[in-house]
Amino acid sequence: MRFRCELLAARLAALTGDAGAARSADGLRALLPVWTGDAEQAAITYELWRLDPTDADSRNRAAELYAALHRTAPTAEHRRRYEELTGERLEAVSVLPPLPPDEVDAPFDLDELLRDLDTLVAVTSRPPDEEP
Repeated sequence: MRFRCELLAARLAALTGDAGAARSADGLRALLPVWTGDAEQAAITYELWRLDPTDADSRNRAAELYAALHRTAPTAEHRRRYEELTGERLEAVSVLPPLPPDEVDAPFDLDELLRDLDTLVAVTSRPPDEEP
């Protein structure tokens, strides 16, 4: 939450004129050594690029990070930002791994699975103070 607030504060300062784009960019650059995760680095470099659309280094770094994030944790935001940065679309990524070979043709009892699902729904939709 703190990261998002710091990022938003720098962006708002640039938009409202409280600080020039250069000061806002300096504020964003100061976040880079503090917030080192790929998602945070992508967001910071994306905002740097938005402040200065001629900043090819920030654009390229943000695009690279969003592409990598998309491969491991695809989200609509990753795809949208990558497309905004590059003009290219990212391919959809399957988020489910393939089934193990011994499970592909394994028999199962559909009625039993549906009973388990009914039980799970009943238990999770019950108010916490209600007894089973």
